[in-house]
Amino acid sequence: MKAAVVRSFTEPLVVEERPVPTPAGHQVLARMETSGLCHTDIHAAQGDWPVKPSPPFAPGHEGIGIVEAAGEQVTHLAVGDRVAIPWLGEARGHCDYCISGWETLCLKQQNSGYSVDGSHAEYALAHGTYVVPVPAGIDPLDAAPLTCAVLIAGLLRLEVEVFDCDRLPPARFRPVQQPRQGMADLGVSVAGRAAEAVGEVAGPADRVAAEIEAPGGEVVGVGVHTDHTVRQCCFDGDGLTGG
Repeated sequence: MKAAVVRSFTEPLVVEERPVPTPAGHQVLARMETSGLCHTDIHAAQGDWPVKPSPPFAPGHEGIGIVEAAGEQVTHLAVGDRVAIPWLGEARGHCDYCISGWETLCLKQQNSGYSVDGSHAEYALAHGTYVVPVPAGIDPLDAAPLTCAVLIAGLLRLEVEVFDCDRLPPARFRPVQQPRQGMADLGVSVAGRAAEAVGEVAGPADRVAAEIEAPGGEVVGVGVHTDHTVRQCCFDGDGLTGG
């Protein structure tokens, strides 16, 4: 198979031939349909961050693919299922963060395309528990950014809630990154885009709402997606204003 591989932080990625990997008991092997590019991939390839990945490795954590094989411990997925490979490749599952639902803060986590090979390849391995099923009717190019890019709103604090949805169960998604100061002006745009993106995946739904909080808990942006119509709103001193 072909894979885009980082061999040096000072050299371009190399497209090279690798053997198709075999999944371990807890893993799935996915034939990739698409793999989105996140700026984290660029940081990884250049070794920009203090905790660096270890070359050689394949970046990528916005991957959509078809399950080609699964280990014996993976009983909830079957060959032919479509799945997404997200940034959180694996968490240990028993630390205080994991058992309280904050796996993305697990100190022992593995990250796709960073600490383990990611989705910039024709085939990719992933932990069966941490891949996400993707409905067959969704374009993989639309689905890929939902594994990461929508969650960039964690620069603030994003909540997305899906109501009365035919294709997704009622759920609330809350990225756990702490908000940064000075980002409140992005609240309106990010909320609207997030609501739109999740709404497109959700399909028929009465409402998809996204809410942005700035540091201190102030709500600075709200987006509502209803019947493919997006409203972006913001809060000022007199309450909610529409746009």
